[in-house]
Amino acid sequence: MVELIAHGQEAEPLYRKALSVHDSLYMGPSGHPQVAQDLNNLAAVLKNLGHRNFPEAEGLLKRAIHIRKEHLGPGHVDVATTIHNLAQLQHSMGDNREALTMAEEAFAIRIKALGEEHKATMVTRVLVARLKSVIDST
Repeated sequence: MVELIAHGQEAEPLYRKALSVHDSLYMGPSGHPQVAQDLNNLAAVLKNLGHRNFPEAEGLLKRAIHIRKEHLGPGHVDVATTIHNLAQLQHSMGDNREALTMAEEAFAIRIKALGEEHKATMVTRVLVARLKSVIDST
């Protein structure tokens, strides 16, 4: 996946196709975890393609969070990953206060699910600290 995200122009139509197929296969109002993964992947590609795509990426991530919370529960690490991704996107969009709220939610989930010393928890801890610093300096 990382290689495809890095090659966004080529990857975008592939992720859109995967999302379309899985959306059709797993029809229903609450979606499916695979659809949430596709949404997360496409959002990552769109973020890497630049700011024109940020609003669409934000909507995709919010939908992915909803699906993951519905299917996996609000304390699942995959929920935290997608919330973390949304926080990063919101930071890129300049919405640092909302990004901080999201990052703190992801951090709390990761601490509980993975522990304080897990790499993913530490990555989110750094994001929370960075966002607090940005907010404090404005």
